[in-house]
Amino acid sequence: MRSERKAPRKRKKGVRLVALAAVAAAAGAWLYGYGIMPIWQGGMAAIASDKERYSLDISTLPGEYSMELDLTDLSANVGRDLYRHGDQRIWLSHLEPNSGLLMACFRSDGTISWSGATLASGLRHARSDSGFGDTLEARMDVQAAGSAYEASGTGMSGINYRKGDMFCYFPFPDKAAEEAAKEEGKALLVVEGLQLHRWTRR
Repeated sequence: MRSERKAPRKRKKGVRLVALAAVAAAAGAWLYGYGIMPIWQGGMAAIASDKERYSLDISTLPGEYSMELDLTDLSANVGRDLYRHGDQRIWLSHLEPNSGLLMACFRSDGTISWSGATLASGLRHARSDSGFGDTLEARMDVQAAGSAYEASGTGMSGINYRKGDMFCYFPFPDKAAEEAAKEEGKALLVVEGLQLHRWTRR
């Protein structure tokens, strides 16, 4: 008698598992169909690459944004903000020698949601028929030891991070200018031409 009672329970459990699997499959299909799962998996890049669901508007932020570097302790500069407005942030991710000169790299963090994304960056992530055209648009000027220089761009990424990108400069044109700035102990970085990206769900 007891064994006969247990058998139906096993069958009910199996039916429940099949039903749950069907519900999970349907939910997964729905999440993919509405573009939610790709965003959860791929972050901002999933929105930026989805031309069918999201339109893109890019504008140049007015004004200049500056930060002072402490050249007596390079690590003390890491994490400091170049730009911050609400949830939009551009910060110094590392400052270190590269190819014989000091290199400054910045990370950009924006916002993402099902309805769209926003990113302020030194880069312009324009769309084209062949994909993306990533260009460094922000100009950086450097003031140090009584001289002024235009920094040269030396690297960038696409939207490779969950909420943004990265771009880098060589602040000084040569070793002599860098050494003069280090003797003074500080330098002022001034950036203009930051790009504001807005992806909006159609």
